[in-house]
Amino acid sequence: MSPIASDPPRPVLHGIGSSSPSVVIGVVRNMSEASRPASFALLGSPQANEVPTRRSDFARWARRRILRGDTVVELGPGTGRDSAFFARQGHRVHAYDVSPDARSRTQRRLRRSSTTAVVRRLMLGELRTVVVTGAEIGTLPGRRHLYARHLVNALDEEARRNLWRLARMALAGDRGSLFLELSATAPGLADRVGPAGLGRRLDADGVVAE
Repeated sequence: MSPIASDPPRPVLHGIGSSSPSVVIGVVRNMSEASRPASFALLGSPQANEVPTRRSDFARWARRRILRGDTVVELGPGTGRDSAFFARQGHRVHAYDVSPDARSRTQRRLRRSSTTAVVRRLMLGELRTVVVTGAEIGTLPGRRHLYARHLVNALDEEARRNLWRLARMALAGDRGSLFLELSATAPGLADRVGPAGLGRRLDADGVVAE
């Protein structure tokens, strides 16, 4: 099952001003095990080995909307499969994750695809780290895009506000986009997602409004 809500993909598109990033949201209703990102597996556990090794469908969809030579910054890369895919397509890649295991896995995978990729720590619940990272990304040359799969489902409200702050800093004046894939609310679906209910479904329109 494709991890995009509709068939063909019909993301929510929202432009929020010429000096701010456009937000592109892919909505997941029923997430199959095959499409589940590493953030929903516990890295360091046997579940992490069940995450597919090839790029996600959302990465392929986003790639069609990114110009050759653009930089892709993935937030929460998990095992690094999408970061490696973007690198193989010729994009400069920067990846940020709070998990040391995720950073290690992503670094190992990117070594096979790119000699210029950068993997660093990011804690969205810590404002100082967010501001430093936003400024760092904002100095990268060329057009930049932020990309994250299901990261927003795992964030509390404060961390989510910091994500928007990071996006404004990183993409201001750049005409880049913020590509988000999220598990959305729908009638009959449980509110919590992932093992032990670590993630929470969100209203897609509400996320855009934020």
